[in-house]
Amino acid sequence: MPENHPDLFHYTSLQACERILQSGNLWASHAKHLNDSSEFELMWGKIRPLLSQYIQEAIQADPDYRRKHRDAIDSSGGIERVAAQDADTFVHIMRSLIFEFATPFVACFTTHDEDCDRQHGLLSQWRGYGDDGVAIVFDYKKLEDQLRREKELFHYLGCALVTAVYDTDDLDLREQFPSLFATLDREVVPAYLAGLPKDHQTEKALSNAAIELFRAVGPLKHWGFREEKEQRIIVGVGNPARFDGVNASLSARQKLKTINFRPGRCGSIPYIKLFEDDEHLPISRILVGPSRNQDANAFRVETILKHMVLQHKIELETSAIPYVSATI
Repeated sequence: MPENHPDLFHYTSLQACERILQSGNLWASHAKHLNDSSEFELMWGKIRPLLSQYIQEAIQADPDYRRKHRDAIDSSGGIERVAAQDADTFVHIMRSLIFEFATPFVACFTTHDEDCDRQHGLLSQWRGYGDDGVAIVFDYKKLEDQLRREKELFHYLGCALVTAVYDTDDLDLREQFPSLFATLDREVVPAYLAGLPKDHQTEKALSNAAIELFRAVGPLKHWGFREEKEQRIIVGVGNPARFDGVNASLSARQKLKTINFRPGRCGSIPYIKLFEDDEHLPISRILVGPSRNQDANAFRVETILKHMVLQHKIELETSAIPYVSATI
């Protein structure tokens, strides 16, 4: 990705831009409060039929299991029905379980393939931010390095910069997430057919499945957002109350991340601050969006930049797109 898209665009309001510049950190919002209502939901419905297929194939290949559970299979309506019910049960359990152990927070970025979009921004994004939008442009590689330091300093259950996967008609989930489906097929299904015994092997299988599921449900997005070509930081903030001895597992340098709240249209929105322990963010330039107030907005950003002590220069540019919001 750094070679294809060295710049990551974070479209936001002028007020948010000022806060980011002055604080030196990014806010990652709780996944349930992003502008895609299907966030972290799409994967579950797609896992069910595939997992059901794995279970059905495993039962058909195991004559001892069929013989031992013949009455239950017959009363449930056959192997196919049993497999579907077991898949539903597993998905229900894992869906609730992984979010009890880790709360997902997301920070979103857009990438652009066309030079004109990289220079002036994407019109649909400017429309989304009304009269006072800006795009903060980050250096991909430096942001990735900074995120690696963040992961070392704080205790996260998953912390990565990932490419969004769009749920188009030609998407092959097993090809896109091979590790997840290999875990389900080779580890989870045998443990499930064994009755989920309380042993180390079963615990390891479920733990691996939870990790792979957390990694997969976050990147998958509705096809309607594919124009954004999104990259996103996804972090899982662990709940210490759900882990035995979690505090003992923290290194001397790691800290538990604080969850904050900010006002939103539908109540308080949970968020975390990323890169609090870094002096500056790897911002290469700021693009001021089209607006009736574009010159004034550019002056406001320029004033802040002049008063910041930076190790590198942040370029300030204005978009040439002649868009004027209908908002009065």
